[in-house]
Amino acid sequence: GNMEVDYNKLDVKYKKAESRLHSVFGSFGTLYAIRKSCYIHLPSHIISDFVEPSLQLIKGYGNIFEIDAVSYEEVNASLQDELKRKTRIVLRSLYGYFYLIKSGLFKKPLLFIHSLFRKFLRWLLPLQFGLALVSLGFYLFFLHSHIFLAYCGSIGLLIPLSIYSYLKGSGKNIIFKLLSYIIILNSSIVIAFIKFFK
Repeated sequence: GNMEVDYNKLDVKYKKAESRLHSVFGSFGTLYAIRKSCYIHLPSHIISDFVEPSLQLIKGYGNIFEIDAVSYEEVNASLQDELKRKTRIVLRSLYGYFYLIKSGLFKKPLLFIHSLFRKFLRWLLPLQFGLALVSLGFYLFFLHSHIFLAYCGSIGLLIPLSIYSYLKGSGKNIIFKLLSYIIILNSSIVIAFIKFFK
């Protein structure tokens, strides 16, 4: 729960910065408004809170973040529900991103570059994270075998321990909370990509 709040606070900072340039890419699904004349009916598998505002940028309109708007969203209590929710969001966002490309995102080079850094590269996080872990493992393997074994053992221990801690609701430890959140985030992206390519 707390990690999701921290994640959203970071997202708000991004949106404030984008808002200065009237180029907020996507919005919060709990609360957003769009000019009636700009509304486009989207296919049901496309995530509207991401695609609809982004389509306006492609069409030459601006998007702003209204800091005084207030909405509330329940945070999932269970790990499984949060994994399902994040997987659904990433999967629909992937469909949405390619829908935006078909809708002319390539014709706006600055907006396309902005979208890559703001959205797409973030979805490649599991790949980057995995490569970092493997690279560090290779380095430690050639550095010293005992350090490498300790590294493998710590990963093998911390991951299930953090999941267990989260599932039991006893995850008061910030390290376990952070690890659980990283696992959920990366797992949801991997599952979403598998479903997307299927």
